[in-house]
Amino acid sequence: MKKLFALMSVIVALQACQKEIDLQLKDADPQYVIRAEVLANDSVHTVVVTKSVRFDQSNEFPTVSGAEIVLSDNFGNSTTLLEVAPGEYKTVDFKAFEGREYTVVVKHEGNTFTAKCPMPFQVQLDSLAYIPNEFFGETGFLIVPLYQDPADVTNFYSFKYRNFHFPELETGLILRDDEVTNGQVSQQPLFEGFTVDSGDTIVLEMANISNVMYKYYFSKEANLNPNSGAPANPVTNWDNNALGYFTARTLSRSTVIIP
Repeated sequence: MKKLFALMSVIVALQACQKEIDLQLKDADPQYVIRAEVLANDSVHTVVVTKSVRFDQSNEFPTVSGAEIVLSDNFGNSTTLLEVAPGEYKTVDFKAFEGREYTVVVKHEGNTFTAKCPMPFQVQLDSLAYIPNEFFGETGFLIVPLYQDPADVTNFYSFKYRNFHFPELETGLILRDDEVTNGQVSQQPLFEGFTVDSGDTIVLEMANISNVMYKYYFSKEANLNPNSGAPANPVTNWDNNALGYFTARTLSRSTVIIP
């Protein structure tokens, strides 16, 4: 297994007098951070509610217990989630379907937060192919997901793959839209992540996501880019100044063994 690494170095020469600079950093008030996920054809869905912390604190976000959370669809169905662990809420039996719009309402200590997300229709991942790849003298293979993109709707996808023999090696989300593949069989290689070798067994997940989630993931990745501008909170579909996301998605998987 070979990972692709990029190495950047910056050399700074200090030839002038140094001056102390006192940065007046202002702490922001804690905000609610809500992560909600609904998966097509599943009956158990999860909402996690925490609060943000100051920049000088560790990334241990305090959980929010005692919230009232309702999940509903545009067909008049609704359910109240149960708190199964501090800050973690789940449905009991609420099956989700493609093509519906879902709404989550979170109430806590006089605050109300609402987010909506349409569930896309599923585009089935047909199979996986692979092509040779050489990077800085190292050879391997790139994974190529094959699927028929529908022509009558704009589609957004996320991919994630791992090596069955090395499950700890897993890519982050890889984003695609259908700007260049609309109505065609997509054969775009996944250049992001890591190359694979002969003998590897690769499991790939393809999710159909909404436009708003595509924008959320895209803006989140932009913040992690060291060449981007000043960081900002990712785009969110929550109102009332809450952070996080609400996604309704479909999911399909495929496996390939590299000979």
